[in-house]
Formats: sequence, structure tokens, C-alpha cells
Amino acid sequence: MRSAIDHIVVATSDLQDGIDYVEDLLGVASVRGGSHPDTVTWQLTFPKEPEQGFVMPVPFFIDWGNSAHPASRCEEGATLIQLGIQHPDPAEMQRLSDMLEFDAAIDLGARSTLTAQIKCPRGLVTLV
Repeated sequence: MRSAIDHIVVATSDLQDGIDYVEDLLGVASVRGGSHPDTVTWQLTFPKEPEQGFVMPVPFFIDWGNSAHPASRCEEGATLIQLGIQHPDPAEMQRLSDMLEFDAAIDLGARSTLTAQIKCPRGLVTLV
């Protein structure tokens, strides 16, 4: 079974600027997170590889265990169509993608980059 993506994390130097960027791009209001009811438990799951120091633009995975998935409490608004990975070593990224059972369009790039093609109220947009 291939892994499904249910969250995308956007790194930003300013939280409000990041929220504004994503809301403007998608046309969907953000839902504040950061805390979960006591009944929600989760564990970060990282791949056993690669070696220390290797930059891998593949998201970590969260095992929600027996808890209800937080997405079950969210309104629909945007759907991930395609995740793209650009990397100087696309063959290694493909190997890791296969190991994680993770679907992505993997291409050669000068540096590690993730893109997300998203269907949303503004149409089909690309989050970079």
C-alpha cells in the first residue's frame, strides 16, 4: 500500500506571513493547530535511512495510532494532486520514495526542493 499525504508543512520565518501566503494562494482559510485533545496520540516516524548529513526532501510520517485522525475534524477545501521532489540525486530520491512506499514526481534539480500541486477554490495551484 502506498503512503497517503494528509498534511503539508510550510517552513516560514514569520508565522503570519506563512499563513497569509498559503491562504492567498489556495483561497482557503487556515485552521489553527498546535494542540490536540488529550485523546490524540501520535508518533513521528522517520525512515531508517539515509546516512547522517544527507538532505532528504521527503516528509516525515505520523502514526496516529488508535486516535482519530485530525483531518476528520477539518472542512474540505484543498486536495493534493501531485507532490514534486527536485534533487541533485534523483535516483537516490526514487530509491527512498520506493522504500517509503511514497508517490512523488522526482526530477533532477540543483538543490533539494519540494513542490505541491493542489486543487483548491483558486483552481490548480503550485505551492513552492
